[in-house]
Amino acid sequence: MPKVAAIILQQNTTPSRACAEALALQSHALHHTATCQYNTAGNAVEAINCALQHAFNVQKADFVWILPADATPAQDCLEQLLQADNDNIIRTAVIRCGEADNLPYPIPMTDGSHLYKTEQLPQTGTFVCGGAWFGALYPRAAYHKIGALNHALVAYGEGEEYAARAAAAGFSFCAVSGAAISVATTPACVLHYKIGPYSYFYQCGLSRKERYYTMRNWAWIQRVQYPRHYLRRLIACGFYILFTLRAMLQANEVSIPRIYTIFRGLHNGFYGKLRPFRKNKNKKIS
Repeated sequence: MPKVAAIILQQNTTPSRACAEALALQSHALHHTATCQYNTAGNAVEAINCALQHAFNVQKADFVWILPADATPAQDCLEQLLQADNDNIIRTAVIRCGEADNLPYPIPMTDGSHLYKTEQLPQTGTFVCGGAWFGALYPRAAYHKIGALNHALVAYGEGEEYAARAAAAGFSFCAVSGAAISVATTPACVLHYKIGPYSYFYQCGLSRKERYYTMRNWAWIQRVQYPRHYLRRLIACGFYILFTLRAMLQANEVSIPRIYTIFRGLHNGFYGKLRPFRKNKNKKIS
C-alpha cells in the first residue's frame, strides 16, 4: 500500500476541523499528516521545503499530497488519485468552492488556456492538464528529480513554478474529476480576460510588493516553461502588460509607482533576475 503524507499549507491559521475530519476518514488511510504553518510569505517556501524533506527523507513517503488549510477532500478522493500505474504522471484533484461557479484555482491546460468555471470541466473521469499544486499528489520520483521549491520566489507562484519544473523534467499532469476537494475560502476579487484560448487573471488589492513578485515570478515561470522560445516569451510579456494596465484601470489601482513596479517585475523575471522588492525611494527595485 503506497505511503501518502498530506502537507497542509496555512498562513496564520489552523486547519479547519472539517479538513482534519475529512483526512481522517479517507478510504485510503494517510501515512501521516504534516501542518506547514508560516507567518509571512518570506518564510513560506522554507517551511514547505522542510515539510517535503521530512515527508520523503524521514517518513519515507511514496507520495506527498499538497492541501490548503480549508480543504475538505471527499472520502474517496485520495483513493481516486492513487488509481494510476504510471509514475511519470502527477494526478491532481479538482478543487471547488462551495456552490460558486468559478473554480478557486483555475486549472491550466496544455494549450495555454484555463478552466475557470465548473461547467467547463470535462465529463470524462480524467483529463490531461498543464500543471497543479494544491490538490496534487507528487511522487517521490518527482521530488528526487527536481528537488525543493525555489526559495527565491517568496511564496508567489512557487507551486506553479514547481509544476513547470516537473513538466520540464518529463512528468505530465492529469486531473481526476472524481477526486473532489471543496474549500470554504471565498475567492479573492479576480478580473478575468481572454484572448483566443488564453486567459489572464488579475487579483485586485495587492500591495506593490505583492504585485512585483507576482509579475516577476510569472515572467520567470515563462522562462522555465519555454526556455528556448525568446520571441514567444517576449510577446506573452507584451500582452501581459497590456492586460495588467487594463485591469489596473478597471480596479482603479493606477499610479506611477505601481506602473513602474509591474514593468520592473516583468523585466527582472524575463531576464532571470530573481531580485527582491525594494521600496526605499533612494534605491532602485533591482
